[in-house]
Amino acid sequence: MKSAGVAILLTGLCAGAASTLACSSQDMGSSPTDRDGGGPGSDGVGIVGPSGDASFTDGTAGLALLFPPCVTIDTIGWTIHNPERLHADRTGSVPTSQSQPIRSTVPGLPAGAGYTITVTTGGSGAKCTGTASFTISPDTTNPVALTLTCAGSPASEDDGGGASCPSVTSVSAIPTDLDVGNTSTLTACGTHVEGSQADVSFSWTVTGGTGTGSFDSATAASPKFTCTSAGPVTIAVSTTTAGATCDASSGTATVTCLAPRASSLSLGLDHTCGLRSNGTVACWGFNNAGQLGDGTAKDSLVPVNVSNLDHVTAIAGGSGHTCALRSDGAVACWGAQRELGTGSATGSDDCGLPCSMTPVAVSALMGVTAIASGDTHTCALKSDGTVACWGTNESGELGDGTQNDALAPVQVQGVSHATAIAAGEAHTCALLDGGTVQCWGYNFSGQLGNGVQGPDSCSSSPCSLKPATVMGLSGATAIAAGGSRTCALVADGTVRCWGFNDVGELGNGTTMSSSTPVVVSKLSGATALFAGTYHTCARVAGGVVACWGDNSAGQLCNGTMTNSSVPLAISALSGAATIGAGNNDTCALLSDDTIACCGFNSRGQLGDGTMTNASSPARIPL
Repeated sequence: MKSAGVAILLTGLCAGAASTLACSSQDMGSSPTDRDGGGPGSDGVGIVGPSGDASFTDGTAGLALLFPPCVTIDTIGWTIHNPERLHADRTGSVPTSQSQPIRSTVPGLPAGAGYTITVTTGGSGAKCTGTASFTISPDTTNPVALTLTCAGSPASEDDGGGASCPSVTSVSAIPTDLDVGNTSTLTACGTHVEGSQADVSFSWTVTGGTGTGSFDSATAASPKFTCTSAGPVTIAVSTTTAGATCDASSGTATVTCLAPRASSLSLGLDHTCGLRSNGTVACWGFNNAGQLGDGTAKDSLVPVNVSNLDHVTAIAGGSGHTCALRSDGAVACWGAQRELGTGSATGSDDCGLPCSMTPVAVSALMGVTAIASGDTHTCALKSDGTVACWGTNESGELGDGTQNDALAPVQVQGVSHATAIAAGEAHTCALLDGGTVQCWGYNFSGQLGNGVQGPDSCSSSPCSLKPATVMGLSGATAIAAGGSRTCALVADGTVRCWGFNDVGELGNGTTMSSSTPVVVSKLSGATALFAGTYHTCARVAGGVVACWGDNSAGQLCNGTMTNSSVPLAISALSGAATIGAGNNDTCALLSDDTIACCGFNSRGQLGDGTMTNASSPARIPL
């Protein structure tokens, strides 16, 4: 049975008669489409892994435990219960530490529903307990929120009449490592006469380190500290003196302010965008419609910052527009106005057409968990498992049963329980929670996977105005769409693709298109998929990256311009954390936090300051 890990976040609440607890809340820190006419290469070496290897079937549960401030915890134990998935309860303990969150791990758990976890603490410290239910999905880290209720005495409680002067008993910072622009919550614990904390006041200052930051309050018991420049920061807290007989008591905490790093990539038609770890975005390449978001319509050969945008968790690029998902579940887009979902065709800017050169909010759209952009349309997966789309609808790619373009989001018909979405040039697909896939839109090349061309006709071309089920596909865990084809990662680590295949983009060793899924040759142990217009890449367990399909501009990053109809190991991208595949280019986020791009570069979409194509990766910082 396939199994996966679970990440557990435990937060705490104070309860009971513990008047000396400082019980404040804590927050976790926050191109051309022409191709050469030659056939695919046939001499490539594929990626072969041992199917069923344990390293591909087991995940690791990551626990991050948060307790109320000023509470001493001696021992922490957990029990995971699921009589249908586990032969017996899983139990274990979590090592305690002075810093929060306290982290530990749990071995892989079989995929399925019905899990409960109970966490309890023991010893002489505070007594805390909490229970939560959760479901494990295969090949996914599943977060579980668990609230602990604590009652008891902190280590700082005075049992003999209390101190005569205010005293700092502990100082903490959550998190201790954060990106510049992000915030850590500081907490000071202290006591006064008879253990009372009500009249203890604090004063915070930065006393050392190479980083800098600011407090939202210099006198609160639990202020927020925002990093403004990179480096370690030593922060001191002192009690204010209460009369001439008292000396100030102090303590220190250290946080590390980190320079923002790239965390994900999205490649549009001729532009590229990178999401940084601090929630900001930079873009580069073609900018005729303001799709770089920097307030201009000028191309850029190097990354430029998207204006007025932060707290971003995902990005998606189309032909002349880009969209970003924010941490609050809202979506903002910029570029060609008819593709932005604002409900208006009249842009605030003029790029030679109505456009917005900076991000604008998508109309009446909240609760979004994922986004995907095609050529001139975008779709959003909502927290209730439904999908909404906007933009061009010439081929039914919005899935609302019509061919009417939509300036604001419209509901896709008949899709529920979706867990992921992907968009090709003029078609869209949704992965459902049972491992099946539905697709809609343009279907001339079989990219909908329903075994036929059609069933509808859009401007005399085969299409489907409503979602159609992909034939013969089950156990899918991820999907990727590009150009006129779609691929799915299956729970056993293999990959299946369907649709257009003139340069081997289906990866099955042929150049024959298919309207039903075919198995990608010589590939197992895949963990992620990335689809460009005519090429596909997969990240494979062990850090290997394999790519196949069109290579006419060097987008396979293997130093050649020879197409391949089977996966090739790309040594230059080995160990990449994530990949982005575009029209005729590929970018990867490498382990040293740089971005490596290769392929077509007529608009500077490789970001290396040139307009020269590259068949080997050119590295750029973000």
